[in-house]
Amino acid sequence: GGGPMGGGYATDLKAAAAYLGLSADGLRTKLRSGTTLAQLAKAQGRTTAGLVEALAAAERTGMSASQRAQSAASLRRRVEQLVTSTGPPAGGRRPQQVAP
Repeated sequence: GGGPMGGGYATDLKAAAAYLGLSADGLRTKLRSGTTLAQLAKAQGRTTAGLVEALAAAERTGMSASQRAQSAASLRRRVEQLVTSTGPPAGGRRPQQVAP
């Protein structure tokens, strides 16, 4: 994939926006302002754990059963990092990690 989680940033953004009840453009704007997905989840009355699961589920959709089994732990780590990072990736770089 092409994004921080392997499924592509657009897929991650759509999954996060759907879980948070926001448009993809609205979510992108909030991320660019420095808000983390975890902060947005709290502000939207959603849980970070639920957001992590929604993003992980979106990622698993494109994987075979053996890929899912092999990557479960690393997938969870990547998703958790994405949820606590600020801003969308620029030029393929990962967003900045912030303390929870």
